[in-house]
Amino acid sequence: MFENSNLHLEVFVKESLQYLNEENRRKTFKKWVFTKKEVCNADKMAEAGFIYTGTKQEPDSVKCFFCAKPLDGWEATDDPWKEHLSHAPNCSFAKLQQQQDNITMETFLDLREELLYRTMDIYMDALRDYAEKAGKAMFKDICRILDK
Repeated sequence: MFENSNLHLEVFVKESLQYLNEENRRKTFKKWVFTKKEVCNADKMAEAGFIYTGTKQEPDSVKCFFCAKPLDGWEATDDPWKEHLSHAPNCSFAKLQQQQDNITMETFLDLREELLYRTMDIYMDALRDYAEKAGKAMFKDICRILDK
């Protein structure tokens, strides 16, 4: 996974940042369970910061691109913004309660910076886990060699 860490880091960051754009979030909702006529439609879900993560078993599964809060069990009358804030009260994106077009450049840049920090924390945790597992495997190999 981390053989060429710079490349993987670049991909990891780009994947994370792409969902700052509402249109990119909207594109993930190709199989959303509710129509445009419903309150809980794909456009409103993307506007509220969600990306679609549904499966055959859980066709209404989503997660916030910003705080990564997963949610399912949606009803056609659910308001995505209200549900997001109620289940993730500390999510900076959910706290905005604003459409993308109404966010100032300063707020956008603040969100981007916070998302980058979150992304780096996740990446560093994964890197630490990888290094720990690789270290344990190397230790076992060394012990096996020394026991011969």
